[in-house]
Amino acid sequence: MPKDESSPQSLETPSATPSVHQLTAQTAIVAGSIGHVNITISGASGNLHEILRLATATEQPSHTAPPEDPLAAEISAYANLIDQNLVHEALKAFRDLYQKHASKPGHTRSYFRIKNNIGVCLIHLGQFTEAQAELKQALSFDPNNELAKLNLASACLYADEPEAALNLLPANVSNTSIRGSHGALRIAALYRLNRHSEIDEFLRFEPWAAYDAHVQLAALPFLFGTGDQARIDEAIKTTTGNEETALNAFVMAGMRDLGVTEKIGTNLNFVPINQDHPRTRIEQALASFTRALELSQTSPPEIRAEVYANRGLALSLLGRTKEAADMFEAGLAINARATPSATLNYASTLMGLKDYSSAARVIKNSGFAGEQPKLRLQLATALFHAGAFPDIVDLLDNTWQTFDNRDDRINGATLLLGAYDALQNISLGEALVETLSNQYADSWEAWLHIGQHFDNRKDKHKALLAFQRCLTLAPEVNATQVREELAHRQAVWHDYTGCITTLAPLDTKSLSNKAAHALAVSLYNTGALNQARPIVDFLLNKNSSSIHFLELGVAITSAAGDLGRAIHLQQALCQSRPSELRDFNLLAELMLRNGEHARAAVTLNIDPFELAEGQDPHDLMVFAYLLSTVKDKRALSYGYRAWERGRDQAQILLGYIGLFLHRRAEANEDLEPQVVSPGTTVTLSTSGKTSLRDISIVRENDLIPDTATWIRATDPLAARLLGKRVGDEVPGHTSPWGKVSYRIKKIQSTFVRAFQETMSGFNDRFPDAEGLWKFDVSDNDPLGLTKLILTAIGKSGQIKPLIEMHMEGRMPLAAFAHAIRRPIPVAWLALSHDKQAGLFFSRGATQQLHVAEQVLSDRERPRFLDYSALMTLTLLDEALRTKVVQLLGPVLITQSLLDDLYTHTSQAIHAGTREGFTVSLGDDGRLKGAPLFDTSELLEQTTKLARAIATPCATYSQFNSPPAARDVASKVLGRATSDLLWEAEATSGFIICDDQALNSLAQNENKTQCTSVQAIALAAHKQGRLSASDYSSLVAHLAMARYRIVELDIHIVNSILEKHLWQPTAEVLAIFSCLSDPSIPTQRAGLMGADVLKSIVLEPASALSRNRLIDALLAQLTAHHNAADMAATITSKLRVSLRLAPLQFNWLKNTIDAWLTVRT
Repeated sequence: MPKDESSPQSLETPSATPSVHQLTAQTAIVAGSIGHVNITISGASGNLHEILRLATATEQPSHTAPPEDPLAAEISAYANLIDQNLVHEALKAFRDLYQKHASKPGHTRSYFRIKNNIGVCLIHLGQFTEAQAELKQALSFDPNNELAKLNLASACLYADEPEAALNLLPANVSNTSIRGSHGALRIAALYRLNRHSEIDEFLRFEPWAAYDAHVQLAALPFLFGTGDQARIDEAIKTTTGNEETALNAFVMAGMRDLGVTEKIGTNLNFVPINQDHPRTRIEQALASFTRALELSQTSPPEIRAEVYANRGLALSLLGRTKEAADMFEAGLAINARATPSATLNYASTLMGLKDYSSAARVIKNSGFAGEQPKLRLQLATALFHAGAFPDIVDLLDNTWQTFDNRDDRINGATLLLGAYDALQNISLGEALVETLSNQYADSWEAWLHIGQHFDNRKDKHKALLAFQRCLTLAPEVNATQVREELAHRQAVWHDYTGCITTLAPLDTKSLSNKAAHALAVSLYNTGALNQARPIVDFLLNKNSSSIHFLELGVAITSAAGDLGRAIHLQQALCQSRPSELRDFNLLAELMLRNGEHARAAVTLNIDPFELAEGQDPHDLMVFAYLLSTVKDKRALSYGYRAWERGRDQAQILLGYIGLFLHRRAEANEDLEPQVVSPGTTVTLSTSGKTSLRDISIVRENDLIPDTATWIRATDPLAARLLGKRVGDEVPGHTSPWGKVSYRIKKIQSTFVRAFQETMSGFNDRFPDAEGLWKFDVSDNDPLGLTKLILTAIGKSGQIKPLIEMHMEGRMPLAAFAHAIRRPIPVAWLALSHDKQAGLFFSRGATQQLHVAEQVLSDRERPRFLDYSALMTLTLLDEALRTKVVQLLGPVLITQSLLDDLYTHTSQAIHAGTREGFTVSLGDDGRLKGAPLFDTSELLEQTTKLARAIATPCATYSQFNSPPAARDVASKVLGRATSDLLWEAEATSGFIICDDQALNSLAQNENKTQCTSVQAIALAAHKQGRLSASDYSSLVAHLAMARYRIVELDIHIVNSILEKHLWQPTAEVLAIFSCLSDPSIPTQRAGLMGADVLKSIVLEPASALSRNRLIDALLAQLTAHHNAADMAATITSKLRVSLRLAPLQFNWLKNTIDAWLTVRT
């Protein structure tokens, strides 16, 4: 440190060095958004004297004896106060000292030094005019003192008098110890005067300047302007390596890395930092500011506070907002009077943390809002987010038009407009819009904000017009921003095509994150997955933790079938936000679709009630279904909890029904407990009454669905019931007629009661919801595909009429499937299992037999396989199917049918179990649980069979079909079936079809020859091309699936009975049910029934099950025929056929009479 000539003690602070004070590079983070205003307020201080804290110079020792200085000791002591940053104390001491010894002879040297130090103190305190006066007095005592001139030049430069400062600095100085300070001040003055060439000349022709840290630090603003990176790097290296200049040098280096140094000295209050500034450069800036903070330990509080602010800025730009806020707070703790820049950055950081109230408080406390429009706007934005709309009106209503900057006026008006809207002050809002559109009609920015305003008002038409006007006015450099704003809103408006069109002229790789996200969403919703995926990958590479990007990535990759990638992104999403049940549900669902059942089970090993949003009934029900899929015994329990919370939602109730009916076998043990406990329903009989009463005791944390009959374990009645068994008596209340007692009649789980209450009147409670369609599936399901119990399809009350239309031959299978919104194979399966409706698929009429004979003999005409015939073939075992396919000859299948199968198979969920449900991702991004069954296996098997037995053929000849044919085909809903009709007509081909309605439509209206699989089998059997055993096996399979049988004789029935060892199996009962068809005449059915009864009676092997067989057969024979007529026909036939066995005849006749008595 420079020394005083008369004392080894320092008198003043180091010579001219750039100061941290007001050298803060302002934040580039968005200072809050209110949905229609983005205000980016950021920058660096503008004036050079505000950037360079030019400290005063001190005297240096000389080889000559110093002049007489009687007050040397006091002056040196007070100078030490300046070194300790006690400037106010030093100033008072020097002034008191001068006052005490004024006008004393022999004190000239002391007077000089006192006045010089007073000037130094005043410069430190920012009182530059007063400093100039004191330093001029110092020079009156020693006119040629180079140190005083140097300090006076500093004061002039601070007072914005660079020319005066330069005049005080001679070209050469005799005191080489202050040469560096002199050179630094000279460069600073020349820089303020824009005499850059003289700076360059000085630096190049003064050899010592390249090694002087003070000179190089002062030259940095000039070097930044040249862009000469080599000289800048050398200057920073020199200055950071010097103890006296390192602090400021590191700050300057940080500014350089933030890219704001070129704005130094431009008189800008705030210099924006590029939002896309390289992260590595920001990290370098953070390292420089961190080093500066370490070096500022002994600096004045205002300087150290600014270093904190600089470091907070860098942390904000890196997204480390919490750490940034801590930095700004630390700066305020040591210097409550922050600079406008630090105030702005701190408020911006708090807004990034969504702490808008604190951001507003920081700006208000700073006192800068009244003098800085940018801070006023920032304050208004914070208030908007905090919901303080009246305060915004008070702040901007009469001031926004006074802002000097045009953009600030527009932003102020927009904030005010948002406040008016929030306060529902429509008239003031409309007036402000009119002002903007009139006064700023040529401003694309104004129209941009007007468009955003109308968008907030949900006026899409006016918003679109405003954006289009904005686009016509925007210069090319801003057109991209406008297109992105418009495209983003088009995506929000679900105008996905419009969004894609708006962004078409732009390079997708240069889009902002918001615009790229909108484009990806639009492409996804228009089915362009291949185009959407690269955009999402690009976004995720930029920000792999963005929740919006991750959600979109999961949706697109899962829809595209890349389940591995979707699982990875969903896992990242689960880690990027507080755990939500729907996130775990989706992750498990993706794993199940990918066949990863073990991983899905681990993912589902959670308690939803410990998660955020864990009690939503929809999410709970989906969770329960997923648990069922992985065979987790908790499934029914969580399904019940979903039922508790969603009893007013039809979908939840449907889900519970499906879950209950498809529960795992081990769950049955818990449904009828032996002892009353929480979670059970007790049926009570009351003494002296015949009515029964149900009381349910809920478990801990369960809800109370109905306070009348659902109670907690702490209820007095529950306390008396707990631990009791069926048959136990329980004391009740005392009434005026005596003491009431209860007897426990039944104990069952509350799960059962929830199911029963749901089933009771569901269709009446929810007339517009999807209805219930129940099926009774036989124990030995011939398909072996599913345990279908129920499904939710159509609206309540619509299903039975649809079934009736199908039975009456007025609705083909494809139309039925379309009406219930299910794939055709699924609809076929449902119809084939609906025993109560008694559906059959093919009558096998005489006309079908005639066409079947032509199919067997004419091998030239094409044969087209319909969906229904294809499904019939799935019923047969492989050996029998092969024989039937050989009878058919080469068959064709329309490509549209295969496309239909492919589409449905790709959408089907591989549930992994056959327990009657599926879970899928809905349009709204949430999982949809539906009580269906695992359709994937059925669809995959059907697709495999179709490709194995048939050849795809070209379709779409319907476009060339005559209008009459198109009109006929249009009656058949379902693309595959329509294509089949057109193709068969165009080629004069046969249609092999087991759908009675389509068969009738094709033959009667389309004039196309149709036959069924079983008609072909019967014709082949009659011709000896299909053995009796094969034909009886085929009939048995069709009977099991509830088909109408073409022809049934005693040999076929007997062969099926023998196959099943004369036991009443499902297949045997299905054959018996064929005789109940009302289309079969009573006499014909009776004669066949008599032959079957005779076989049963005479067959010794039937002894153990003879009575059950006879009862089942008589039940079918009399189901749809007159019982008396049927009995007379059977008896008459048996009397003849059993004339040699009178005992058997008498026994049968008595049995028939007894049955007749029961039936009548």
